[in-house]
Amino acid sequence: MKKNEEKMIFISIAVIIAVIALMFFVRSKVEDIEFCRIVLLRLIKGNFSAQNYIDWEGLKTKKLVGFDVGQGYSSLSSKKDRELFRKTFIKGFHFGFNKGKGGMQDFTNWRTVEKGLQQAVIAADYKGKTILFTISRIGEKKLTGIQWQ
Repeated sequence: MKKNEEKMIFISIAVIIAVIALMFFVRSKVEDIEFCRIVLLRLIKGNFSAQNYIDWEGLKTKKLVGFDVGQGYSSLSSKKDRELFRKTFIKGFHFGFNKGKGGMQDFTNWRTVEKGLQQAVIAADYKGKTILFTISRIGEKKLTGIQWQ
């Protein structure tokens, strides 16, 4: 009887660990998607608080805006120029969506397409295209890429 009790305790512990791991995975996946949705919404609305969620020096956007934002930002040396760059990018993003009459409601089918310890790639469909958001998962989450697929 003692061996059966030990076996049941072991199985119970294993199940609990598996459930906790699954909950962490699901929560983490949802958090990555929600993070991207929050940053995108702030960009679309022209909310300058979006700048706090972006890795400006590492931001890859060539397929989105035609040039590498991170490289352009890194070439600026003064704090004032960098601040102006961030504000201009956010205003441009905002005006681009207003001009195209787009909004958050046009982004559908949010999903995780790649997930690792250091980064995740989140996809969403937008008017027949797919947009990819790359986020760094090291330390504080930051948006490191926005690309059309």
